[in-house]
Amino acid sequence: MSKGICYSDSNGEQWQLSQSQFGVMGFSAGGHLAATGATHFAQPMIGSYDAKMLRPAFQILIYPVISMEANITHEGSRHLLLGEQPEAALVRAYSNELQATEQTPPAYIVHANDDSVVVVDNALEYYAALREKNVAVRMLLLEEGGHGFGMRHKVDWFAGVLDWVKA
Repeated sequence: MSKGICYSDSNGEQWQLSQSQFGVMGFSAGGHLAATGATHFAQPMIGSYDAKMLRPAFQILIYPVISMEANITHEGSRHLLLGEQPEAALVRAYSNELQATEQTPPAYIVHANDDSVVVVDNALEYYAALREKNVAVRMLLLEEGGHGFGMRHKVDWFAGVLDWVKA
């Protein structure tokens, strides 16, 4: 049985699930999507959902695109999401390091210092923003690995993620 994408109190008891079991995880541009879900849940786009239902319990971000700011963003992600010449308000709205609040869920971030596709500044800026808002955050910075190392890295970073989720 699939756990589904959205938690619902009406089905949680039947399936013996708790909202605390549902988080988001994303790699690269998917990391931007996961971080957006973790920072924008309080503004539901569909009226039948409320912020409590949409807030993930945690976020796991692997070499994530976080910012749409020109100096650190992944240009391809920015252009595909916001267009060729986005308005400043749109850039700000989807720069997740600028959207962190005290209600942002805890985060685990993994990034490689030598990532030349999505620069590590994305992870560093988000980490700093979460700390500033007193959000629990753990980050693993790998000396090397580039971009897209996934589960093939010589460091078993996923074991750290599992330990963190269990705790």
